[in-house]
Amino acid sequence: MKAIDRAPEVWWRLARAALTVYGLTGARLRPLRGLKLRGVFQVDTWERDARTRFVLRIHGPDENRTQLRSVLDWLVALRRDTDLGVPEPVAAPDGAFLVEIPDPLDGNDQPGRSTCELLRWLEGRVPSRTFSHEMLARLGAFTAGLHEHTMHFVPPPGFSRPSGDADAILRGEKRMVPRLRQVSPSPFAAGVISMLDDAEARLRETYRRLPRNRSSFGLMHGDLHPRNLLFHRRAIRAIDFEGCGQDFFLYDLASSLVEGTAGWEILASGPSSGVAASLEADAPAFAARRDALLRGYASVRPLPEGAEQLSTFIAVRALSSLPWLADWAAHGTDDGWTRMVLDARVRFLGAYVREGW
Repeated sequence: MKAIDRAPEVWWRLARAALTVYGLTGARLRPLRGLKLRGVFQVDTWERDARTRFVLRIHGPDENRTQLRSVLDWLVALRRDTDLGVPEPVAAPDGAFLVEIPDPLDGNDQPGRSTCELLRWLEGRVPSRTFSHEMLARLGAFTAGLHEHTMHFVPPPGFSRPSGDADAILRGEKRMVPRLRQVSPSPFAAGVISMLDDAEARLRETYRRLPRNRSSFGLMHGDLHPRNLLFHRRAIRAIDFEGCGQDFFLYDLASSLVEGTAGWEILASGPSSGVAASLEADAPAFAARRDALLRGYASVRPLPEGAEQLSTFIAVRALSSLPWLADWAAHGTDDGWTRMVLDARVRFLGAYVREGW
């Protein structure tokens, strides 16, 4: 979801208006993780003392309604065709999965309209510790199940999702380094921006050698990190499909590896370490967890063609995260974590440039 700057009372008013459309006027609302999450609410209803829980998401008036609806179309298909744990969209009384409500906040004489969706609450606990090998194997199998469904998914008419981050960055459609140059004050040491420019150029060169076919490229989640994963009765579930897009399947795996499921040791090697050392000698625990993720994936479907290029997609994920990390480091209240991760990912990308793998 795009960030929208609205006062808390506005979010409440929009949420209550949406519940009226869904016929849930008596429901109780609670913002999820605070209203700064841009209009995501927990919704509780009761009937005969039985509680039913939903998630209400409010999108801004400028978001692409066709693309929002396409996310829900894929979720409906996943619920219908698989036993994977994904959110279930809830239709309004008129059968629509998206509803529109008046939004008078665009500053024009004519009010705009915000788009809302309702999802059934997906039970589960957010993992509170580093993933074990068993948890990673289950995540790998879950990811493979998503990719296997994609290969056979026939999108309904009008289905539209944008390119994912990896595809856009590798093709040069989405540039990270120009955004980094705009961060002020810059959190980077002298020469770092030039090195990152070299890394981005090398990634674009690599693109020509990557296989792009039905078994390696398609609709995927794109952000399978711990905050988007739930565990329930030994099953793994995924939420927040808002960033799903057409991308390389390896990027789903790289995203999980970089963003905390397997530990970020791969990105913390010192500047003198080679890439091979980063993967194996300097971070053996990471290597073992990476292998567990891939082993789980291979238990469901063969690894995507070009799996030897997984490190390339780890580099893409590291690069794609730098703009928001740099912004936080420059302007946010940092407890040390942001600066540490930012520096580690810069060092990793430096090794990527030097070693040429």
